[in-house]
Amino acid sequence: GVGYGKKSIFVFDSQFSNHPFLAVIYLHTMSILVILLLWRSGTFSQAKKSWLFSASVALLGWLDYVLIIYLKGFFIYPFDIIMTGLPVATGFFILGLILYGNWKSVSLYVRVILIFMFILQMAVMVPIYLHKEELFTPLR
Repeated sequence: GVGYGKKSIFVFDSQFSNHPFLAVIYLHTMSILVILLLWRSGTFSQAKKSWLFSASVALLGWLDYVLIIYLKGFFIYPFDIIMTGLPVATGFFILGLILYGNWKSVSLYVRVILIFMFILQMAVMVPIYLHKEELFTPLR
């Protein structure tokens, strides 16, 4: 839960209210489960170098995002800075596959899954990036 007096097992300091906070948590959970699904299907066992390259590009893109957001002060809390970088990492992962030249050799289903995951991440994060997440929080 969010760190302002909520009864939770894990408490994080965040500028998000409860619903946007949970949306970010659920989005990360979904993304991890998708990656596990792709891994268990054997997708990453083919052309390992391209997947490692893409993961490296994603990590570097995410680290750049974290550094820029921290220096600009766009988000206050470390949790917010780190967690909002997920679509950036996914976008850089897809870009890494394209740069390595492996995008066309990746299965159509994997491409659709990665693009759909990125679109879903952006749908959740765009209101947060615009600091309009409270507009999507149910009235109390």
